[in-house]
Amino acid sequence: MLSMLCSSISVVVIKKNFSVSATREAAFVQSINAAGIMHVVTQQCSSGQETFCTCDNSRNGQPGGYNWKWGGCSDNIKFGDELTYKFLKGLTSGKNENAAMQLQNYGAGRQAVARNTKMVCKCHGLSGDCSIRTCWQQVATFREIGQFLKQRYKKAKFVNYFDGQLRQGNDARTRELAIFSKKQLAFLQKSPNYCREDHVLNIKGTKGRQCIRSKNKNAMTTSERKSCRTLCKSCGYKVKKVTVDVSNTCNCKFRWCCKVKCDKCFTRENNYYCVR
Repeated sequence: MLSMLCSSISVVVIKKNFSVSATREAAFVQSINAAGIMHVVTQQCSSGQETFCTCDNSRNGQPGGYNWKWGGCSDNIKFGDELTYKFLKGLTSGKNENAAMQLQNYGAGRQAVARNTKMVCKCHGLSGDCSIRTCWQQVATFREIGQFLKQRYKKAKFVNYFDGQLRQGNDARTRELAIFSKKQLAFLQKSPNYCREDHVLNIKGTKGRQCIRSKNKNAMTTSERKSCRTLCKSCGYKVKKVTVDVSNTCNCKFRWCCKVKCDKCFTRENNYYCVR
């Protein structure tokens, strides 16, 4: 069963450089890996394409609330959670701080999938008046789960490793009070400065990076609208506009026989870069 899972899922592995692999960003990657695996497994079970799992029909026929009952094909969240846990546990070696951090963040990623579900219902009754509904449970889209984990990333906890457990703070007198929730992301090492180039950690920095600006704000995503602010201004750089001529083929015509002849046209584009 696990071999089938391995063949269909690619897992991002962070190199075991402690200064990088134990940061807040590493915690997010670990959680999104776990969430992605569980999301895929759960949806594959519901699709009927797998022989080792099916929908979760355990509640079908039971009343769920006013005017509705369980039915249809609910996503098998429990199976997806259990299989993802076993798969990732097998990839986690040792009993040290890095392994504890990975398991914490894998668990937070799995919980993100389990917590972000929605009810989908089908109406029954005379003329489809919805007097009775059949409902089933579905996991949210992966984009929604990713946004949920992004908020968890912002609230991730800096922790230490005591007595085989991750705990907040380093005061032995408060150990019992410092244990934190399984749903939170945890990291052991403060993040380096990603704005500045660092050859040792292979960080490129943002100087010289191109960002996005457009007059048509409605055609841009939220991250694109914040592109120059995130890459340049938040790192103390200015935004420089560079106008370039871009050549493209145009006015193509078919010539008998058998060639296509095109003109070369030039357009002017504005590019934006992070500079001191």
